[in-house]
Amino acid sequence: MESVNPHAFDYAISKITDGNLFERFAQDMLCQIIGIEFIPIGRTGDRAIDGLEHCSRLKTDGKTIYQISIEKNAKTKIRDTILILKKNGITCERLFYATNLLVEDQDVLEEQIYREHGIVVRCRDRAWFRGNVNKSSGTVRTYQIFIDSYYHEYSEPGKSSIITDFVGDPRLYIFLRQQWEEYGHATRLDDLLVDSLVLFALEGTDPEKMIFMSRDEIFEKIASIVSFPPKLIEAKLEDRLDVLSKKPRRINHHHTIDKYCLPYDTRLKLEEQNLEDRALYEIFIDSAEQRLRRTLSAADIKVKDVLSLLETTFNMIFKQQGLEFSDFIIKAENSDAVEKSLPDIISIVVDSSSVIPPNRVAVKGALLSTIREIVYRGTHEEHTFLRRLAQSYMMLFLVQCDPKISAYFSSLASKLKVFVCTSILIPALSEFPLREIHRRHWNLLVNANYAGVQLLINRVILQELLGHIRIALKLYEEEYRGSEHVYSNESAIPYIKEILLRSYFYSLANGQIWSFEQFIDNFVTPRGSPDTMEEEMIDWLHNQYGIRYVEDKELGVTVDPADLSRLTAELKPHKRSEQQAGNDAQTILSVYALREKNNEKGQGNIFGYRTWWLSKDTTTQLAVTKCFGDRYPISCYIRPDFLLNYISLAPTPVQADLVFDRMFPTMVGVTLSHHVPDEVSDRVHRAIKEHATKDPSRISALLRRLSDQLKTDQKTVNRKQLEHYLDELFKKR
Repeated sequence: MESVNPHAFDYAISKITDGNLFERFAQDMLCQIIGIEFIPIGRTGDRAIDGLEHCSRLKTDGKTIYQISIEKNAKTKIRDTILILKKNGITCERLFYATNLLVEDQDVLEEQIYREHGIVVRCRDRAWFRGNVNKSSGTVRTYQIFIDSYYHEYSEPGKSSIITDFVGDPRLYIFLRQQWEEYGHATRLDDLLVDSLVLFALEGTDPEKMIFMSRDEIFEKIASIVSFPPKLIEAKLEDRLDVLSKKPRRINHHHTIDKYCLPYDTRLKLEEQNLEDRALYEIFIDSAEQRLRRTLSAADIKVKDVLSLLETTFNMIFKQQGLEFSDFIIKAENSDAVEKSLPDIISIVVDSSSVIPPNRVAVKGALLSTIREIVYRGTHEEHTFLRRLAQSYMMLFLVQCDPKISAYFSSLASKLKVFVCTSILIPALSEFPLREIHRRHWNLLVNANYAGVQLLINRVILQELLGHIRIALKLYEEEYRGSEHVYSNESAIPYIKEILLRSYFYSLANGQIWSFEQFIDNFVTPRGSPDTMEEEMIDWLHNQYGIRYVEDKELGVTVDPADLSRLTAELKPHKRSEQQAGNDAQTILSVYALREKNNEKGQGNIFGYRTWWLSKDTTTQLAVTKCFGDRYPISCYIRPDFLLNYISLAPTPVQADLVFDRMFPTMVGVTLSHHVPDEVSDRVHRAIKEHATKDPSRISALLRRLSDQLKTDQKTVNRKQLEHYLDELFKKR
């Protein structure tokens, strides 16, 4: 029988911060260890009696109750549970307290509770679960299924981990579905987000007072607003500044100083809007604080920082169940979705606060009561404020700035194994002379590696890359040497077809002084021997991008010669040469062979296939289909813009948390809401209802399909394609 490493078990279980998820795990383990079944108690409709969440009785013994909890103070939680049971007339002779934490001095605690209440208490803490996880094949299997389903690692940098339910929570399903919705063609939410932040950043500019901001100053202001270096915003900023400064003009661009400011009409409108938002914010904060103070006063409890408790609670609500909470606030449906995690969220907030331990139970009750009062019976201003925050959440959610969505794509990145085509590598090398902000292919690879993606090249890719460099050197000698003065003029550069040469001459036009061989020498020795150039290129790619070279033998797969011949023949008309067709066929078939070797089809996970080929040349998938029919239904190509938009430019979970800290509940969160179309929340609402009707197994299968579709399909909306900066620059001219 397989066994579980006790130290790994201890670490994984300690990471559970979702009470519902731990309840599910603990009940499954207890069923395997003791052979018992549970019936939930204390329910009123679909809502548990406050304090008895995650509380069940045995199916065969109504007087034995299990309380499953992730709260920090076991003694207080047990005593509080017993009091609530007695208050509600629920008979309890034995109470088993199950927790993912360690309970100190259990014998003393159990004896104290028995003397006080006459109830036998037994603790089943993390150490107890650890000691029983290897009891049988059933316990081992239960743990492994839990880990496979809910434990996810990602780079942050270094290894980080999260235990979360991507299937039961509707966020991932809805996000992946929404990437295909029609509204994206007409309403680019990422554009709206950048536009909103630009206008916010430019507040205070005034041409009459000579107060302007440069592009870099605008970006720095935005970065300070959202609390992290926003890569997506940086990538789109120049385009959006250009759009906003054209008719209908929303900002003014003073070309002589290359700086921006707000027009008078925009300033006036924003000032009025900000006064309204400020008043709404202050009314909400004052009203919510007074509500909580009254509730605490009735319980004769004093708390030093009441406002901080409220703000932290609403912040945690948006982080942990923002989609369902926002949908309820906007649509006033499905309050059960709000209630399911609210007590756990409040427990985490209070346990992490400065509230003294003896007062925590009362404070949790007061805070829960206050939040419910605001949400269900709040004033018009309170509801308007929460609705504004909910609309802002919807925008952030759909541009991937949500902690759970960020965690999914970060986890996905750490599972990807990607062979990098020369159609990516050559443009990346050509971007060496450009400013870092304009190195798009380069940054794609650097950021993908940073996110944990395994980037690989094999021998055929390496040979093709070096062959391209040799061709560029030869072409320079034959056509361009001695004519530098002609081609270093920017008007002539677009006519140079070879991208390495085009980049070199662009650098000359912008003041760089070097020869083409010196340019190439940044990567490899231009006239080096084949072995020398191979070794140098392998080292350079690994040091610069984290790309690892793998020999065919290391891959452990064999490509069928007949398949290779057929596919090469089919690709030949689409490639520059028969050799390139053979190289591409070899890589394509190697990717499929690795998928089969590692049983990627049979793993049944929500992340989809792991092995891919990163290339711009996705049209040759038609040749694969023509050769092999339905044998390879999922393309081997992963779109560059998928890695760009969903991995490289997307916020990490930590960065998303920082954004939420600045947005919820704050003035910034309210201000963003003015730019969110109503149809966004309408579509999300329908998708939430759809998610609720589907079985988890079906959701899991759909997530896998949508994930692979997102990696390969060209029809996604709302996203920026990967284009070389020079191509875009010369196209504009």
